[in-house]
Amino acid sequence: MEGPGSRIIFRKLLKHAGGTFQLQLEGNVIGLVILSRVAIYGKRIYLTLGENSYSIFFGMFGRFSEGPITGKKKPGIILASSTATLSFYGCSIKMIPADSYLEFIDESKDLTSAEFDLGNTVTEAKKAASDDELICDVLLDQSILPGSGNIIKNEALFRSSMHPARKMEYMTLDDLYGLFREAREFSMKWVEASERGEKISPFLAVYGKKHCVKCGRPLMKEKMGLGNRQTYWCSICQK
Repeated sequence: MEGPGSRIIFRKLLKHAGGTFQLQLEGNVIGLVILSRVAIYGKRIYLTLGENSYSIFFGMFGRFSEGPITGKKKPGIILASSTATLSFYGCSIKMIPADSYLEFIDESKDLTSAEFDLGNTVTEAKKAASDDELICDVLLDQSILPGSGNIIKNEALFRSSMHPARKMEYMTLDDLYGLFREAREFSMKWVEASERGEKISPFLAVYGKKHCVKCGRPLMKEKMGLGNRQTYWCSICQK
């Protein structure tokens, strides 16, 4: 799950903040707790439940449900009340010191935050990344661009006509500004589509595609970068 998906879940959870729930964690009933705080940073959701806080990371196949528990797969976290059942499936869950996440959340860097600061993020990225780092890796670095993921990476690179294997030493501030702007705009389009109940697939220009929508030539497809992530690009349109 990428930042836009986590942002939608965060917005849904905010409606339940302050409520009292029966907490079940990894199949164990913990007891009644108050959902006193909900936060998001990048792809992670943070919950403060009673005296403890939890960091939740959904990964590629995680999901969230506000309805009855269905299917064979059991949720990692269940928050149940007389009016709602909140279930978290296929996610990693880590208990952390209460509200400790407030110390490192920086809304100005979060790709889907209303407070995202494009100029400052570009400046910090240029300082943080090494010259020989590939731009496809920089786009996935959660310390630089929290919330970005592989779909966002591919779409931003294509929309800015940038080759995924370009090294940071050849990236100007203007290059980064244009690239990160595309990442931000695509991410917010994804959030808005999800809010309307629409899928993101009709908005994809390159991810999972076979031919370039600009020139019509076959797209290149290769696992690339430190994470060996699937990458799509046009050898003609992206330089």
